Amino acid sequence: MNRLNYLLRYLRHILTARHSFGFGVHSPAIYRFVKYVLYEKNSFYVYSEIEMLRRELENNTQKFQLTDFGTGVDREITIGKVARRSLSCSKYSQLLYRMVRDARPDTILELGTSLGISTAYMAKARPSAQCYTFEGCPQLAKIAAENFDKLGIQNIEIIQDNIDNALPLFLEKITTLDFVFIDANHTSKALNSYFDMIMPKISDKTVMVIDDINWSDDMWMAWEHVRKQPRVVSSLDIFGFGILFFNTEQNKMHYKLIF
Repeated sequence: MNRLNYLLRYLRHILTARHSFGFGVHSPAIYRFVKYVLYEKNSFYVYSEIEMLRRELENNTQKFQLTDFGTGVDREITIGKVARRSLSCSKYSQLLYRMVRDARPDTILELGTSLGISTAYMAKARPSAQCYTFEGCPQLAKIAAENFDKLGIQNIEIIQDNIDNALPLFLEKITTLDFVFIDANHTSKALNSYFDMIMPKISDKTVMVIDDINWSDDMWMAWEHVRKQPRVVSSLDIFGFGILFFNTEQNKMHYKLIF
């Protein structure tokens, strides 16, 4: 990630996004989502226990061998370094919790488990849902499983494999995906491939979240491509996340918002 380019993107986002709630949001469904989900300020009880675990992970000096299928480079790294650099921040992780709580999905798919913090938020938001999460690195998958046990979460299945190989086989067994979070291999080639594979499994009620759409020029172009696909009805750009809605009862609109 080019930090200067990232900061310039953020500045441009701030200057061009809608600053005040409801300004220019004409779709009733998106207006409701923005008011009651995006800008919800209440603190839910699960926040504190998951954030306590996050802090423990950030201070963990244990080393492990990181297998990175995205870059193709394996390296030794501490759990703390992964926690500080790679996890979605609490603000965005907690938004995932509120989104899942609002969408009430039966099936959740996450691509990119990492240490499992975002996974935990989504699974805790909908205990009756089956949450599937993909992680290529065996050691990360092991640590994530330990974290789920610490939090007492039982509705998560970790699929430890290269996503490119395992996702097509997984999708053959799935009828519908209600909530999708893509946080793996931040390249346009990978994102476009995942999107195309997942699309036959979405329905009108599906919500799809794409992480780090401003990570690079390449990721931004991929986001612009997927949000313009015919089956996407509405989309939200909140800088860190891109959110896609497929409900045909909504108006076809794209919004850029401050979050």
